Amino acid sequence: MFVEVWKVALLLALVILIWKLSTSYFKRLEWTAENYQKRRVPYSLGVILLAASIMSLFLGASTTFVLYIITIWLAGWIDDFFGSSFPKGIRGHMMYFVQRGEWTTGLMKIIFISAAALFAVVSEIDLILGWESIISLFIFVLSPHVTNILDTRPLRVWKWTFCHFLIYFIMIPSLQGGEVIVFVLAMMIIWWHIEKTKQAMLGDNGAALVGGIIAWFGFSTLPFIVKIVIVLLYTVLTLMAERISFHETIQQSRLLKWIDQLGWKEI
Repeated sequence: MFVEVWKVALLLALVILIWKLSTSYFKRLEWTAENYQKRRVPYSLGVILLAASIMSLFLGASTTFVLYIITIWLAGWIDDFFGSSFPKGIRGHMMYFVQRGEWTTGLMKIIFISAAALFAVVSEIDLILGWESIISLFIFVLSPHVTNILDTRPLRVWKWTFCHFLIYFIMIPSLQGGEVIVFVLAMMIIWWHIEKTKQAMLGDNGAALVGGIIAWFGFSTLPFIVKIVIVLLYTVLTLMAERISFHETIQQSRLLKWIDQLGWKEI
């Protein structure tokens, strides 16, 4: 146990080092984006979480998981670095391509995420044409998209992630101990601090990556019937996002607004 604790401690020390170096590097190169306060903030949090995901290999994580996460992150990074704020939504990017014949980074992101999802399913499931494969494919595709939609205020994606992992831990007793869980909980604390203090933001790369991590844990641990419920939830949220603004909906609800602002203050 002593050796296992030090293994986690060493990885966390490396994560903190990458946090400091990457944030400084992003600022120097002006790889920043405007947050809700119109302040320029480096979108380096995704790189920090990507590094942590790759380091999880030393705690027994699957190679397929890491390759899936890297691809998801890359899709978001392309959108961050080369993309624009228009068009919006899956339908918007597809219609833009159909009507104008022009590629958008958003459409490229959709293709990248779909390819990564297909790779994960083919690598991890024996019966490719079974219902398990179909439902898992939808989880892998939709989770990064839904998570990305939510990333418009500090800690909103963090709370979304916390709720998912709380459900996973309650439903799956085997997840309640071990190196991986200690590492995940420590990373949640580091992430919370970075985003609360507005030292860095997720960006599309970080939000998509977090959605991929949520998808992988759900795919790996949840019973099939719960996966179906999650796919239905993600599908409804995806369709809703095409028609309404989640942020405006949250602002109009006193309860949702209170939950949304927990942990940070409007300045």
